[in-house]
Amino acid sequence: TARSGQVEIFFLIDTGCSGTALTKSTLDHLRNKGIRVTETGASIYNTACGPRPFREYTIESLTIGGTTFKNLEVSEVDGNENLLGMNVLSSFGTFEFNTEHQTLVLQ
Repeated sequence: TARSGQVEIFFLIDTGCSGTALTKSTLDHLRNKGIRVTETGASIYNTACGPRPFREYTIESLTIGGTTFKNLEVSEVDGNENLLGMNVLSSFGTFEFNTEHQTLVLQ
């Protein structure tokens, strides 16, 4: 779970995803709650399913693990899951999955 302002966002951890991606409904929800979401363009990304076009955005902030990322670049993903990608995860020295407690420890 992360926050953008006071809005809680649930993520699927995706270490194979280079960038963080939000669903259209999450982007719309952030806008409706007063969070600044700015469309910045579009690009083609190489995915496991081959090259795909994605819309790109900047969101005002994202806080996770006590760290806040300002003006975070994200893309819009099809589907129902927000993806927390390596652009955020690699900012931490280490991250550890604890499957027994179903937690992610970021340091």
